[in-house]
Amino acid sequence: MLPVLAIDLKYYFKNSHELIYIYGFYFLILLIFPMGMRGELHVLPELAPSLLMVALIASIGIGALGIFQRDAEQGLLEQYQQMPVGLGGIILGKWLAFAIATVLPIATLARPPSPSPANWRWTMIPRR
Repeated sequence: MLPVLAIDLKYYFKNSHELIYIYGFYFLILLIFPMGMRGELHVLPELAPSLLMVALIASIGIGALGIFQRDAEQGLLEQYQQMPVGLGGIILGKWLAFAIATVLPIATLARPPSPSPANWRWTMIPRR
């Protein structure tokens, strides 16, 4: 698993064009969605956390399509069969590299800011 993880992380950081497509798709969703709301912009703060997560899932789905495509084109899938790592370790290593390179940066940006304690609304259950 670790050799596959190292190979894929090196690839993602050397060839960042795949990452640019994924990040661009994410920000494109965030830019286009408010334009489609027309006069309903007062609802946007309530929808923002959901919009961030939907954009994250959509961009992950677009990026995940090419995880094994590059390896198939370069003939690395045959080399993976010769590695002392099982198929599960190869898949786990590739997904971890993908998650570190794409999901982790987007997820840290997508995290909605936590409200300050002054804005917390405490609901109390009335005592009988």
